[in-house]
Amino acid sequence: MFSLSHAFLFASAALVLANPTVDISARDFSLVKRTNSPNGVCGGYNNTATCTGTAFGKCCSMFGYCGNTNAHCGFGCQSNFGTCGVTGPSVKWVSQGCYTDNPSKRTLRTALNVAQNSVEVCTAACAAQGFLYAGMENGNGCYCDNAISNGGVATLATSCTSKCAGNNAETCGGPSSLSLYTRAPATWQGMGCYTDIPNQRTLNTSFNVAALTQERCQATCQAGGFKYAGVENGNGCFCGSAIAATGAVAGDCALPCAGNNAEICGGVNRLNIFIFE
Repeated sequence: MFSLSHAFLFASAALVLANPTVDISARDFSLVKRTNSPNGVCGGYNNTATCTGTAFGKCCSMFGYCGNTNAHCGFGCQSNFGTCGVTGPSVKWVSQGCYTDNPSKRTLRTALNVAQNSVEVCTAACAAQGFLYAGMENGNGCYCDNAISNGGVATLATSCTSKCAGNNAETCGGPSSLSLYTRAPATWQGMGCYTDIPNQRTLNTSFNVAALTQERCQATCQAGGFKYAGVENGNGCFCGSAIAATGAVAGDCALPCAGNNAEICGGVNRLNIFIFE
């Protein structure tokens, strides 16, 4: 599930050129001055903006977007412009089988140029741009969309037998046929323990929730359309659309929840943070 602010991020990012096939981290940017990204885009082709110290996430994806998911922090992450390898929960994708595709009227209408195509590479690329559907075709084609378009329908599995260019143990569609994947329904997933500062909140909206539990705080944040939920000091519930740059990973969340002492609800100036995706 994407919040309005997340949608705005991708809309803003679409105006800035990113290069999806070049690993900027492999080049020498040691003497290049970096600026903190003002709009969630990053990397050597995006004014050498870095994700470090921003509220959009600490990792700069292969497509030049800041975030905290595996799509940002994993394969292709630009280590010169943020943190790589410290990931939040990955976006889950579910196979829908083999679908027809028409080169003149695509079933998934956005084509992405990805190197070493595989199921993981293509789905991560589609996730990084906010799409709900991903499809691999003819070994090296990667397509994304938010709906199945132009009359694409399920077809026989024998139409999707091409090996992926980047992983020959996987199948990436076939001629005019897509191996189609959809994002799994969003759920709350734990991101761990984070620091919090009372006058510079890691999640910027607080709610008064009686008999606090993790689930009650999550439900409150979900009802408000927030992507992140956090529980603190046993009885505090916080929500946000981004994790503030002041928040850092910690390891000392140990206070029981006021409404369920079998659950942990942060600590003093410590948040257990959850993401809805």
